[in-house]
Amino acid sequence: MKASSRISRSEFPALLAGRTVRGEHLELKYAPFPGRISYAMVVSAKVAPSAADRNRLRRRGRAILQKLQKTVEPGWGIALFFKKGAPKLSFAELEVEIRSLLLKTSFFHS
Repeated sequence: MKASSRISRSEFPALLAGRTVRGEHLELKYAPFPGRISYAMVVSAKVAPSAADRNRLRRRGRAILQKLQKTVEPGWGIALFFKKGAPKLSFAELEVEIRSLLLKTSFFHS
């Protein structure tokens, strides 16, 4: 994922004011971001105490969103908030949950 696709700290409040879709292990927040698709991954130390686990979740989330990027309409900011239990998910299980959350939005076309 390019650095230009990441959401900056100054853009984050606008994203938090957007809509929310909740799943068992993830929460997806999204808001309009004119002209581009932007992503953020949020993993707290309470969810994954080990930095290696937090980084693994972020890498997996970015890889899945990059894979699904062609099916997302441009002009949206997306943030994935990982919940307890997320570090135990396999890559395939995480992908299924992210896809199911995206299907609940208006900008994802599978």
